[in-house]
Amino acid sequence: MPLLVALMAKELAKLGANRIVVRIKKNEILGEFLKQSGFKFSHTESLFEGTPTKLDQTKMKINNKYDTDDLAIFRLYNRSTPVEVRSLLCPTLADWKDINGQYKNIANEYTIIENSEIRAYIKTYRSKRTQIVTLIANPEYNYNIIKHLLQFSLMVLNKIDEVKVYIPDFHISTHKAALEINLFKSTIYDIYVLPITASQKLAVEETAVGYVT
Repeated sequence: MPLLVALMAKELAKLGANRIVVRIKKNEILGEFLKQSGFKFSHTESLFEGTPTKLDQTKMKINNKYDTDDLAIFRLYNRSTPVEVRSLLCPTLADWKDINGQYKNIANEYTIIENSEIRAYIKTYRSKRTQIVTLIANPEYNYNIIKHLLQFSLMVLNKIDEVKVYIPDFHISTHKAALEINLFKSTIYDIYVLPITASQKLAVEETAVGYVT
């Protein structure tokens, strides 16, 4: 496996990747193989499935997200994510922009602002084959508020009877909110991350350099 990982890292480095993220069903043996290959354990996620119940409407002002909100949303991400996780996945604002920039031109993005502070961020993307929802909420939010935010974010999937939602285990309120809207926990996954080092990227770049004498 180490040789396979090294080859994979080399190929992804050509595409400009900074890290490889792997999600596996909880498996201690495979987890040890990944660690021996240079991966680092990041965190655990739970998969929730089911048909979400519709909630009564609640008064909540939802704003369109602007590019000028990026720094405030990154700070919200930092508040809601343990330092050992974000140091592997998204340590800088530039990293966050790279990751969050997927589907930027066709996604819908919203913020919840209270007292001039962004308290929650929602991003939805939908195509014929893929539906993606991202929800980042202030960890001090009451789970009842998060429940309504989760329900709102899943409205993008309104033509699908059943949904699947991955929720990190450190988002305790969101776990509770998912159960409240009739989703059930089906599977537990471990997340491993392999940073692609500067030396690996340099090695890829050097192979593309020619010399004329």
